[in-house]
Amino acid sequence: MSKSKSTMYNQSTMNKPRRGQGVRDPLQGRSRRGRPGVPPCSFFFFLFFVLLVAIPLVRGADIEVLDISKDTLTVTEGLGMATGRGRLINIASHGVDIAASESDIARAALGPSVNTDIGHSSVYYQPGALFNGAKINTADKNSFFYDITIKHTIYDFGANRSRYDESLAAIDKTRIDVDRVRNVVALNYLMACFELLETDRLIYVALREVEQLKAHTDVTQGLYDEGVATRNDFLAADVRLADANQRLLSLKNLRTLNASRINYFLTKPLSDAVTLLDDSPQPPSLDTLEVYLKHAQDQRTEIKITDKQLQMLQLQSRAKMALYYPRFYIQGGFDYSQNQYQVHEGNWSAVLGAELNIFDGGATRAEVSKIKHKAAQLSEERRKIIDDISLEVQKGYLDTKTASERIKVTQEAIAHGEENLRINRVRYEEGQGNATDVLDAIALLALAESNYYRAMFDLKRAYATLLYAAAIDIVSAYGH
Repeated sequence: MSKSKSTMYNQSTMNKPRRGQGVRDPLQGRSRRGRPGVPPCSFFFFLFFVLLVAIPLVRGADIEVLDISKDTLTVTEGLGMATGRGRLINIASHGVDIAASESDIARAALGPSVNTDIGHSSVYYQPGALFNGAKINTADKNSFFYDITIKHTIYDFGANRSRYDESLAAIDKTRIDVDRVRNVVALNYLMACFELLETDRLIYVALREVEQLKAHTDVTQGLYDEGVATRNDFLAADVRLADANQRLLSLKNLRTLNASRINYFLTKPLSDAVTLLDDSPQPPSLDTLEVYLKHAQDQRTEIKITDKQLQMLQLQSRAKMALYYPRFYIQGGFDYSQNQYQVHEGNWSAVLGAELNIFDGGATRAEVSKIKHKAAQLSEERRKIIDDISLEVQKGYLDTKTASERIKVTQEAIAHGEENLRINRVRYEEGQGNATDVLDAIALLALAESNYYRAMFDLKRAYATLLYAAAIDIVSAYGH
């Protein structure tokens, strides 16, 4: 290396070398001279500029990193599928059928019961009796018999009626639970969609960062080959590129997992490819917090389910209290027994009676006491549920407002990041900056864009959570 090149190389490692010949520094406003014996490197700067600028900068656009698949699914279409045929909803729906069957059982106790018995009897000895020292036959050794009995409770102080009313309340409770499960499924499905869409956009940002780092690495390698840049600049760029590629791989793996979650909600094979388009509405302007709190306390399914459980406990207590009193019933029937020695082989009967459990060791009193304690416990749980729901609504409300503000801030940050990258490119081109400044500018721009997309989908997640917390039907709110 000549003396002049050696001197300039030392300057490049210590005093930020001048590059090019007769180039005016736009930031310092002075002309600069080229190095003797060093070829001009304008080509590398031009290549670096083109590769960085040619990649479009997109703010908030619906950029998708899509798998290859036959069908494209929108968020609202998938929402209708997930809430219409999801496994959790099917499981909850079976609960309604089970409760209806239990109600049929309770209703049966309100009507009469009909029993019949039929058979044939054979005995070894001839049935008979002694009368004045003489043996008299009283029945046949082989005989046919049958009977039919009808029994109906006239009055039981509301025991059976209370049990039936309890079963009807149980049906209402399971139907409310189906609505709760449907809203939960809708919320979880939307969370999975937003996770997938956010991952797609973060992959896009990572791809841009990788391309920018590749461009910078190529330029740095070229400058190093020309003796203008140091090997440290090239190694730093290469390390940053390897780190960006590693993060890109992690994001692609995360996307595969998020796509499997979508298939899970749609009851499809987990390995199916998913191409998801975001057609979810933008969150509108929020009402006051009190409006959401009032709606949640009036319509939240957890509170309605608790109220139904309290109603069921009251009916259970009424049914148990009825055991202290007698049960009045009427019974009638017809008995037939084949017997040639009887005057009437068949006979009708009618009974008007009452049943009363006089002593059961205090079991009834203990059951009534247990129901009272359960009701007191459930009442306290209801108050806790209201407090928990209020906190949930408040969190969703504040998260929605915060995410909305974050979007505005991150939009400005992207513009600042672009300007920062432009300035550092110019400084690096003119020899006033170093490679680390460009690497930091690329990383900051990627961070700003990532923060923007995270804020955008945090807003969507927060608004969906607010809808659920305030007991607003998510499926209807999303227009399906």
